[in-house]
Amino acid sequence: MSSGQIKTRKGASAIYVVIFTATLLSVIALSFIRLMLSESTRTTNYSLSQSAYNSALAGIEDAKIVLIKYQNCLASGNCPPEYTAAFSGDMNSLTNSQDCDLVPKLLGYSVTDTDDGNSPETSISTGGEDSSKAYNQAYTCVKVSRKSKDFIATLTKNNPTKIIPLRTGDNDKATSVNRLLISWFSRADLSAVNNTSGIIDSSYFSFDTSGSKMMGTIRTNNGFLPALDYANWFNQKPSVPTTLQTTLIQTAPSFKTSEFYSSDTASDRTNRGTILFRPSKNTSLKASNLITDNNNYSNHIDGNPFVTSATKSQNNPMDVYCNYENNIEWGNGYACVADVRVPMPKTTSVDQRNDETFFLVLNLPYGEPKTEVSVEMKRCDDHTKSIFEPGNCSNVYFDGSQAVVDSTGRANDLFRRVEARIELTDSNFPLANFALAAYDPTDGNISKSFYVTTANCKSRETIRDNSATEAGSTKINDASCNSAADY
Repeated sequence: MSSGQIKTRKGASAIYVVIFTATLLSVIALSFIRLMLSESTRTTNYSLSQSAYNSALAGIEDAKIVLIKYQNCLASGNCPPEYTAAFSGDMNSLTNSQDCDLVPKLLGYSVTDTDDGNSPETSISTGGEDSSKAYNQAYTCVKVSRKSKDFIATLTKNNPTKIIPLRTGDNDKATSVNRLLISWFSRADLSAVNNTSGIIDSSYFSFDTSGSKMMGTIRTNNGFLPALDYANWFNQKPSVPTTLQTTLIQTAPSFKTSEFYSSDTASDRTNRGTILFRPSKNTSLKASNLITDNNNYSNHIDGNPFVTSATKSQNNPMDVYCNYENNIEWGNGYACVADVRVPMPKTTSVDQRNDETFFLVLNLPYGEPKTEVSVEMKRCDDHTKSIFEPGNCSNVYFDGSQAVVDSTGRANDLFRRVEARIELTDSNFPLANFALAAYDPTDGNISKSFYVTTANCKSRETIRDNSATEAGSTKINDASCNSAADY
């Protein structure tokens, strides 16, 4: 009796060990199963997301075909009526830019009605080994507009120049443009120059002070740089945000080439001018000319700088207050925002601007860092007020410069939406940026040298002696200069 009781107790202990071990193994197995299912779900979701994204890109590619066909028919002067109805005229362009089915209709694609009764969609493909894995890809909505509120460009070290056609569609609209809003250096641009600690990399310098060393904050308005800590200036390190050069080129419907070499300051007119915008953290700039309305900020550039730069009366950089450290969203997503007056072209004919010869050239004078730039055209009543002053300004839309395509793609029940900008002109046309290279990477010197001669100089000219033409002899004339100005 006693022996049997002892054996029963030993068997119970073994059962407890088996139950505990089985429970532990079950938990481990379930954990692995859960992890496998989670990874499988993530993989499926990623594949669906990528497929939906690819579907949206397919819609953008079809939109490009439509835009190219319209560009070609405009050039030939023989556009099909459906293309003319879609894109010609302000009302057609603005109305059809909201038509989700414009692209498949113009390309003659068949569309498929959806089960939920929503707008028809354009099927792309199905994938997978069986019906349970089919992605059922399609783009559900593609909106195309040849008009855009702004022109967005990216300037890089390899492509530092962008020519933006300030094209409005007709001369009257182009003539009405009298202000430009120029914004640059986005949050993505700032992230690109940050190191792993979120601080601007040492290969750049920001507009800060570090102890007794000048790092760029204290800039004088007359454009001179203090002679402190040259190792941190532009010849060694580019600045963050980047310095931006803008050049205005414009003409009247008829013009003379000589009109590009002078400007009319009396009437505030010029056909060309260049401004160098230099970022600054000088709060006095903000206090004196920053106007705020509905969280929109801009540095209102006083005067008519394109005219004064064209006369060489003002060739200094113009400081623009930039805020990028704490909240880059203050400037509509950009650290630097400047609005500048656009003068009328110099002309002796009709007082009008030619829409086909109205350009803004953007350039990175130091080649880096990369920056996104946004340009908007405005028509303002008062030149002395900010473009964000209530009731002062209205937008003038770009027409035929940069198309906006809004495409939504689908894979099964997952959707992705993509907006793309498609340039309708060659904005990367090669342009000589500099007559002088300010920085030579090989030795750090200016690649061309200039000097002024002394007051006394001589010039030597070799000419044929007319009195001895038959003999073919020559004589040398020496002419003295009274001053360096005569040289």
